[in-house]
Amino acid sequence: MAEAADAGGPDVDQNDPDLIAANPPAKAVDPKQHFQLGANQGKWLEYDDRGVPTKNIKKKKPTKKEKDALEAEYLEAKKKYQQYLKDVEAWEQQKLDAEGALEKSDRLRWAFRQVGTDKASPISVEEIEDLFRIMGWDHFSRKELSTMKKVAADLVGGSDQLDLDALRVYTAEHMPVLLLEARLNADNLDNLNPEDTYSPRTWRKKLEEYDGPGLGDKKPKKDRKSRASTSPRASKKDGDDGASSPRGTKKKKTKDDEGGKSPRGSGSKSPRGSTSKSPRGEKKDKKGR
Repeated sequence: MAEAADAGGPDVDQNDPDLIAANPPAKAVDPKQHFQLGANQGKWLEYDDRGVPTKNIKKKKPTKKEKDALEAEYLEAKKKYQQYLKDVEAWEQQKLDAEGALEKSDRLRWAFRQVGTDKASPISVEEIEDLFRIMGWDHFSRKELSTMKKVAADLVGGSDQLDLDALRVYTAEHMPVLLLEARLNADNLDNLNPEDTYSPRTWRKKLEEYDGPGLGDKKPKKDRKSRASTSPRASKKDGDDGASSPRGTKKKKTKDDEGGKSPRGSGSKSPRGSTSKSPRGEKKDKKGR
């Protein structure tokens, strides 16, 4: 099986589902039919339930030596066939894994292979709708689907068959333009007057000016002067600066006020300037006496 996979060459993706499908395991003969085909064909006349010969073409039973050889050959054929069944099971799983990987690596090709009976055969124009459904593109209207089918038929020249390459061109180049034109209603764009279109700012202004139903109770815009009147700073009148400030309530100090409160500025005498005698001076007088 590994040798068959290598047949694609070094430049081919060995996990490609087409390459894997084209290289199944080498077939092995069912042991029940082993002695009826190939080199054994025409040599035996009767067989047991396992397919091992019991009589040759001359209706003679095989000798003991021939029986042992036939038994060994049967076991070898059975072993090869069982390995073949395992290889087929692994091959089938490998194909499923490759298809699953293709869904992530090339989703369009994966969806293309899900449509129809043969995974590599072209699909009809009518089957495009099935492909869109598999891709998850199921939000098209009937009118859009009809338009896309018509353009696809024109793309393939009326053959009604799309291969994978043509489908890639169609979905990448034609389909987006068709959808854009259909959803923008491009047929009516020629009648569109650019002067009839407005910017969002212009629309807001028009809506503000419109006095229609439900808009009659709209609150008027506040005047800047009214806003200013509510400001604490705006409440001060001219010539009233500092009147409302706590600091502004204090009176200014005068020189007379400052002199009256100062101890030096008062008329009281200093203790040093008094005529009272110092205690130290009294002691000196006593000694002199």
